[in-house]
Amino acid sequence: GCLHQWGSDALAELQCAGARAEAQRVRDRVRADYDNLRRHLPTSSAPLSLRDYLWARSTILSRAVYLPQHGNEAGGLCPVGDLFNYEPPPGPEPL
Repeated sequence: GCLHQWGSDALAELQCAGARAEAQRVRDRVRADYDNLRRHLPTSSAPLSLRDYLWARSTILSRAVYLPQHGNEAGGLCPVGDLFNYEPPPGPEPL
């Protein structure tokens, strides 16, 4: 799964202190984003669980295309982007 979905036990397995610190920073940022989003959702909307939020975030991030622009990244979704790296299986052998 994505780094923000790793549990504490998995993070503890990281051997590099810098990697552990970065992983914790990412988890803290994702949790803060989730908490902020929940504060801004209308009370009439269906509750958004952390699990659902992590799934949606992972889905978007795994399909996003990032383009560098003057030192900044611009990200977006490309609806058919999954097809760019697609290679169909070989066809049947000719008789």
